[in-house]
Amino acid sequence: MGVAEPAVSDPAAPSTPLLNVNRAIIQSCREGQLEEVRRLLTDPRANPGAKRSLSIRAAAREGHTEIVRLLLKHPKVNPSTHQNTAVRMAARLGHVETTRLLMSDPRVDPSACENKAIRTCKKPEIMRMLLVDARCDPSVRNNVTIRDAFLSNHPMHLDIIRLLLADERVDGSAAVVDAARRGHTEVVHLLLADPRLNVPARFCETLIATRHGSTEIYTLLLNDRRVDLAKNDNNIFRLACGYNELDLVRLLLSDPRVDPSARNNEAFREAARSTNLDVLRLLLAVSSVDPSANEDEAIREAARNANVEVLRLLLAVPNVNASANQNEAIRACCERIMLQEPAYFEVLGMLLAKPEVDPSTHDNEPIRNACRSDSVRCVQLLLSQQQVDPSALEQQSLRNAVNHDRTEVMSLLLNDPRVNPAHNDNEFIRSARFAGARVLISNARVNPAARNNEAFRKACRSLEPDLVELFLADPRIDPTAEDNQGFRHACGSRRVDIVRLLLKDPRIDPTAKDSEGFRKVVSTNFFAEDLVTRHALGCAAVEVLRLLLADPRVDATACGNEAFRSASAAGIEEIIRVLLSNPNVDPSVEENKALEHASARGDVKLVRLLLADARVDPSARNHAAILAASRELIRTLLLADPRSDPAKDENSLFRTACARGQINLIRLLSTDSRVDAAACDNEAIREAARSASLEVLRLLLAVPRVDPSANENEAIRECCKRMTVKSSNEDIYINMVGMLLGQVRVDPSSNDNEPIRSASEGGSTHLVHMLLRDTRVAPQALNQQALRNAVANDHPEVVARLLRDSRVDPAVNDNEFIRTSPSAAVARVLLSDSRVNPAARDNEAFRNACASRNGDLLELLLSDSRVERPTWESEGLEGACQADFFLDPTSDNEDSVSGAATESDSVE
Repeated sequence: MGVAEPAVSDPAAPSTPLLNVNRAIIQSCREGQLEEVRRLLTDPRANPGAKRSLSIRAAAREGHTEIVRLLLKHPKVNPSTHQNTAVRMAARLGHVETTRLLMSDPRVDPSACENKAIRTCKKPEIMRMLLVDARCDPSVRNNVTIRDAFLSNHPMHLDIIRLLLADERVDGSAAVVDAARRGHTEVVHLLLADPRLNVPARFCETLIATRHGSTEIYTLLLNDRRVDLAKNDNNIFRLACGYNELDLVRLLLSDPRVDPSARNNEAFREAARSTNLDVLRLLLAVSSVDPSANEDEAIREAARNANVEVLRLLLAVPNVNASANQNEAIRACCERIMLQEPAYFEVLGMLLAKPEVDPSTHDNEPIRNACRSDSVRCVQLLLSQQQVDPSALEQQSLRNAVNHDRTEVMSLLLNDPRVNPAHNDNEFIRSARFAGARVLISNARVNPAARNNEAFRKACRSLEPDLVELFLADPRIDPTAEDNQGFRHACGSRRVDIVRLLLKDPRIDPTAKDSEGFRKVVSTNFFAEDLVTRHALGCAAVEVLRLLLADPRVDATACGNEAFRSASAAGIEEIIRVLLSNPNVDPSVEENKALEHASARGDVKLVRLLLADARVDPSARNHAAILAASRELIRTLLLADPRSDPAKDENSLFRTACARGQINLIRLLSTDSRVDAAACDNEAIREAARSASLEVLRLLLAVPRVDPSANENEAIRECCKRMTVKSSNEDIYINMVGMLLGQVRVDPSSNDNEPIRSASEGGSTHLVHMLLRDTRVAPQALNQQALRNAVANDHPEVVARLLRDSRVDPAVNDNEFIRTSPSAAVARVLLSDSRVNPAARDNEAFRNACASRNGDLLELLLSDSRVERPTWESEGLEGACQADFFLDPTSDNEDSVSGAATESDSVE
């Protein structure tokens, strides 16, 4: 920050802005201009405490002690502001006098920010001052002060560490780990000299594993008695051998506490696994080390991992057994030949040179494994051993070579008289690929026609036309075996090159099994594949079909045009186009099912293609194609075709569309002059009512010819009949009835007022209300049947609405409705009507309630004064008692239920 204004002669001049005065003070403090600071402080407007006392912080940072002394006397300056930055910066940057001056001020806290002053201090003089101050803690943050002291490589860091170690609060145990990792030998030496030091557990192991140790540090640690070299079964020594720390291994071997054979000579085995040859040589010179430990694991692992130098070293040791663990070394070597052939070949040669190694172990497993690879040298080396039998396990060696297509190995094996390529009825030629089959077929013992030409039949399903050509060139092969099965398989697999090859052979009959080959081209694997694969299969199928259709012997219409039917079901336009190029193929097969499929999929191009054929009838199967159409354009195409007659079969197309609720099709047909929307006594609108199609009903009511009252107003009767309060279509039926009631021709009283009777039975209060608003509706029809239906089906709200109509009489048939009431809710509504007498027919309502064990209904009836109090002999009383319903026990009537029950109990 530069000085904004030059100094003026009069510091109190009002022309000097206040902001510039404070800036000048800060700048002068930073630059160490003591006299200038004094002059600026005489300005009454000056505030050296501005910006959180930035002036003293700037002076402390630069080590201007006198300026700091001057500022400390100013009342506006706070030296502890900004978390005691002034003292922290002075200590960190090594300003001794400045730090001493600031620490003498009681406002300053040198332990601020978790003792950052002492943590960042790099001068011994300042460190002494801080350590003397009781507020400072050098052990803060897990002794981070001593841990960080050597990180900066400051020339005086050793003095700092000595000062810290002299403080009893400091523990150097954590610092010794960091110092050793970074190679600070002198620091480690200083720390280890502290008797309080506790060497962390597994410290040496960590150094070895992270490769951070050095010989000097290892020597210091090993000479320290606090380090237990034999801890954890000599883990330090074992790690040193595994990580190839040669110098450390030498040091450890010279220590009598170390046991190099610990854990069954694990150190030696780890060194062998890690290919540490120098360490291995050191260990082999130790008498207590056994290189054959753990069943000669070292040599087995060396053979498994192709560690040639380790293996050579171990094989020279007298007591090492190369055949240990059932010759595992040679078996593992042959099993992994494919990974690194040259190295494993050398390992194999070294193992076979040892007389104790048996290459025929485990039923000749070594040569069986070697035959899986393409290492001819290894197989040849094994075959040169007298013990090896390449025919073991029923010719498994040759089987492995054939399965892995190792032709050179196969040729080598076939030169051995013990190997039989015709084993198991010529199993190998039947499973071989082209390269292997060429090797096998050249052997006189091999019969490629075995098992009725199975090898040829399998080849026709493969992706190798060269293999098929190889077999066709052999006179022993019969390509017509199993009724031309090979040809049929090739067609079903859509192998264009193979089909082309087979058709050139005059022996092939493409019409075998009713032209099954032609049919299988289309009938397999189209529906189970994804779109990309399906397209690829379709292209292959097209090529095969063209080849077959070019042959005059092929019948494209076999099995009732099965090929075309399968193609239309799959919807592959290219295949259908190829098939239709044959005049014998009938696209109208199965009553024009192909057109229906294309229409349902929305395939406009395919629909046009099929309509171009005169044999196709778009109105077949009651216009199935139009009804199945998923696109408006397809419906238009089909209806525009002259062969399509929407009025056919008494306008069955329009009627079916209304029954299914196909709005778009109905709109399209409504504009067609050939369509009669009122056909079959207006069946369309009646079907719409049955299927709850509100939009269809709205469309039909807009057609003048449609009569909504047809067949004795069946439309409104069906809506009311199908309406129930639990129906998901309740709102739809209410709207439909409202629309029908708005039609002058509709009579809601038709068929003895059936609509309101059905609505009452269904329980729709809203619908009943709509019907009752029509003066033609008589709710009392058929001796109050509407109310009877509402009561019988337990619809209290409907009952209440009907009772508001004066024509409805709830007392009809000697109060039939209260007598047959199924619930208390309905009975409560009925009893609210003064015409209803609940005591009619000698209290039959009460007796029926007793018989049904309806406690709520009994309680309601007994609360009515007109209901006679029952006696114990009253009919139905026993049922009420069984229902756990009790009358008032305070009654004075000696013949009451309570009194009778008490008397009965006393007698009992």
